Amino acid sequence: MPTILFSQNLEKDVIHLQDVVVEKDVKKPKVKKVKCGNFKQVYVNSNLYFTEDPVFYLTDSLPEGTIQVIKLFFTEIAHVIEFGGRDYSTFKVNKTEFEVTLYEVNDDYSVGEKVNSEPMLIALEECTNDRLKKVELDLSKYNYKTNKFFISVKKLTDTSCRDCYYYAPVNYKAKDGYCRYLKAEENNIYKKKQDFSIGLQLEVKTLTSDY
Repeated sequence: MPTILFSQNLEKDVIHLQDVVVEKDVKKPKVKKVKCGNFKQVYVNSNLYFTEDPVFYLTDSLPEGTIQVIKLFFTEIAHVIEFGGRDYSTFKVNKTEFEVTLYEVNDDYSVGEKVNSEPMLIALEECTNDRLKKVELDLSKYNYKTNKFFISVKKLTDTSCRDCYYYAPVNYKAKDGYCRYLKAEENNIYKKKQDFSIGLQLEVKTLTSDY
């Protein structure tokens, strides 16, 4: 049987493929809203509000993403709380001003660098009712990507009047977690408490793929 020979030009017959890119199925980011706190009750820790020590609240367990908006809640408070009926014909909440600053969270849960170098200002005008006030702050311009942060709501108003009412940010009691406030001598370290911690009630909107 005769031998059949094939002649091939291997270089000519090789097919060169373009780079093949395998794209991972990544979820399209969307805005996810997370509520931090107990929205069934209104609570304010008066010791924290009237102290002159710095107060930093920890907000954690958020979806990883870019913070878009935070919403804060404010209610009335006074040094001396009235018991029984309230005379709404003379009742008023004085104008109260705050500056709000967000901070990064270090690995040891100490307070890190400022997110917004200039504080965001809040001015709640004098009011003659005790309805809850809600304030939204736009943080999208800071392009801050995280799943936790510290927030400071520093009051600028003199609140020394014993019989006057002022606005105060709404708090909540967390069953566990890191202590959400500090005194100057604590060296900015947030230690776990055995009973509960004090948090700041917030709504946080995050642009995230974690859903």
